[in-house]
Amino acid sequence: MKLEIFLLRLYPREWRARYEDEFMALLEQTHSTPLDIADVALGALDAHLRPQVKATAVGVEKRPFMSRTTFVQWSGMAAMIGSALMFLGLGWQLIYSILDPLAASVVWLAGVVLVLIGAVGFGLGYARRTGGLGQAGLLLALIGMSALALGSVGSVLDKVGTDLPDNGALSWPAMLFFGWVGMCVGMALFAIAGIRRRVLAIPAAWLVLVGGTCGAIGHIMLVFLVVSYAPDVAVTASKLGFVIGGMLFVVGFFLIGSALWGGRTTVMRPAEPTSVG
Repeated sequence: MKLEIFLLRLYPREWRARYEDEFMALLEQTHSTPLDIADVALGALDAHLRPQVKATAVGVEKRPFMSRTTFVQWSGMAAMIGSALMFLGLGWQLIYSILDPLAASVVWLAGVVLVLIGAVGFGLGYARRTGGLGQAGLLLALIGMSALALGSVGSVLDKVGTDLPDNGALSWPAMLFFGWVGMCVGMALFAIAGIRRRVLAIPAAWLVLVGGTCGAIGHIMLVFLVVSYAPDVAVTASKLGFVIGGMLFVVGFFLIGSALWGGRTTVMRPAEPTSVG
């Protein structure tokens, strides 16, 4: 049985009595993607929160609690705010006097969570038009952001004195490392697909691509140099590349989010030259 049909059982009984046959027929005629599965699950939640079908009759049409279009638009706002907070957190890496360590960790965590919400909106707004490469990139980015969020929670708990393990593959520093690299690489792949298919605006896509690549490489080099006790000059140079690349990345992320917030999810293709016979 398809996963979508299983999720269909999560809908209220009255809703299924009215729409299940039509919905199952529609599912059988289409090739489902992860975005379709997410739509079915979100629809079940909405059907419970704002029921439109009564046991005795079809109720008056009501506005959904959170439609896909509304979520995509507000995810753009989340991406913008989250990017600004992450930009501030990256700036703290260069000028330590901006915030105290705990405040910086909290700001960074809030930014990561909002950016994660924004990336979900990117998936709903762009993934199908970016093809397999774009969808794979977004999936990798979402996994990376989730790990980054978990690592950021660990960082906050560590700052308040909670005793947490700081070594091993599942420690919060490792989650921060792999989460950052996964997010940057995934969004870079998404940006490449967006450029190739003319889905994303060129400035935003190139900022995400270049910034994400530099941010990932810089972070990998920084960790490698630190654990190998490299000279301070090399460590500082790698840290600078990581921070500047990360700042470029979040600026590009901000621009993509602003396009979602403004409803500008379509990039105009250049007009084809007219041939003269």
